[in-house]
Amino acid sequence: MRRPGRVREALAAFGVSEARLRVLKRSWNEVYEVRTAANRYVLRIGRPGARTEIQVRSELAWLEALRRDTDLVVPTPLPTSSGDVVHVIAGDPPLCAVLFTWVPGRRIRRMPRTRLVAGLGETLARLHAHAERFVPPDPFTGERFTEVWGFGRPRPLYDDAPHSLWSRELRDRIRQRAAEIQAAITRLYAAPEPPLFVHGDLHLSNVKQLNGKLAVLDFDDSLWAYPIQDIGISLQYVLLRWNDPRAVDAFRAGYQRIRPWPAGDVDLFVDARALELLSLSLREPAGEESARRMLTFLKHRLE
Repeated sequence: MRRPGRVREALAAFGVSEARLRVLKRSWNEVYEVRTAANRYVLRIGRPGARTEIQVRSELAWLEALRRDTDLVVPTPLPTSSGDVVHVIAGDPPLCAVLFTWVPGRRIRRMPRTRLVAGLGETLARLHAHAERFVPPDPFTGERFTEVWGFGRPRPLYDDAPHSLWSRELRDRIRQRAAEIQAAITRLYAAPEPPLFVHGDLHLSNVKQLNGKLAVLDFDDSLWAYPIQDIGISLQYVLLRWNDPRAVDAFRAGYQRIRPWPAGDVDLFVDARALELLSLSLREPAGEESARRMLTFLKHRLE
């Protein structure tokens, strides 16, 4: 395949000269499968303005701690020729390129079974258990999940003009739910217990089945948050894919094998992720289909 200049530059920085590439994702980041004669890797080049260098370095520091302290299967960031784990591609803004080991295993393509959802809950609990004892290096990101509209408050939803995507009643209910969620978030961060450094995007498309366990991928959304917020994120994706109360029961049972289920209304934080994805969709030029999907999900839940 024809390689953009930034891809050629990144591969050269990591000492990879002869390789075949396959595009894995070009939605948020650019992600490529890289195959050489001897090895297989994943190259990730960050989306402009999405993550700062310190956020990327913090993610990689936590990955290193997880590899050192647990038996969880996670990607290993590889060094550049100069020994750094991040190659910064100059520009405005600069882009962070990272080369990871390829994580083996099987993707979950079909409708998940109860056992898999329970495994996802257990895996998230293992991440939280490690986060409780994780001591971040200095410097480290301070990014926190403190706002209901993670990608910015969507102006159309706060405009009283009619809109083709929603009725006035649905718009008003979404506004009300957003206010309820923000109040709950504010209460969380006013509590004496500190947040944990969490994955922030653990769902069935970000894991692989490997030797009876779930290998964990894509730590690019990691940030400081409370476990109930991280649980809500995972459950939103589960319910979007499998809208059945058994899914929640299975996830909770898996989580409770490792640590207690947190107090509070987890449904608020399920809806928080749906609102965040709705906000993102409304910002994207081709995001109408995704916005409709989130609106259908929210309408079902709010009714």
